[in-house]
Amino acid sequence: DIKQSYNSYQTKRVLTNEEIKNICEKSDLTNKILKIMLYTGCRVNEVCSLTGKPILYDEGVPYVVTGSKTASGKNRLVPLHPDILKDVKDITEYPSKIRTGNITVLIQKKYNFSSHCCRVTFISKLQELEVTPSKIKRIVGHKTADVTDGVYTKYPVSVLYAEILKIRYLDGTF
Repeated sequence: DIKQSYNSYQTKRVLTNEEIKNICEKSDLTNKILKIMLYTGCRVNEVCSLTGKPILYDEGVPYVVTGSKTASGKNRLVPLHPDILKDVKDITEYPSKIRTGNITVLIQKKYNFSSHCCRVTFISKLQELEVTPSKIKRIVGHKTADVTDGVYTKYPVSVLYAEILKIRYLDGTF
């Protein structure tokens, strides 16, 4: 049934360990984008927009500046896990603009889930790893209602990097 198929990939859910493994084992463009999303919590359009942008370094910590949708999400520093550094480099050096809509359709056809599931998985994994909500919000670009946290708390990219290093998809410890 088409409606049920549509609903199954639209549902925002945590990806299974098998789905994560399947994504991480492949190296085509769509899987590189999904893998980057799994390790950064970025939206598909944020990853696609990395074409032509540099990978930056602060005290040896690799990161990109990306973001969309909200003031909290725009122009945020997103630390890059070592497991995706080559994939991000490939995207930044991709010879042409990557169309978000095309990638979204490919993900839906290939995997039958929404690209947003990668963001849900990333946030859920960080929560399982007991990363503070404040740091998770800073990484994914969510606003906080708390003035102390939202206005006065600033994390260097190295602190956020230490938190994402806790994610270990490639060694099978999801």
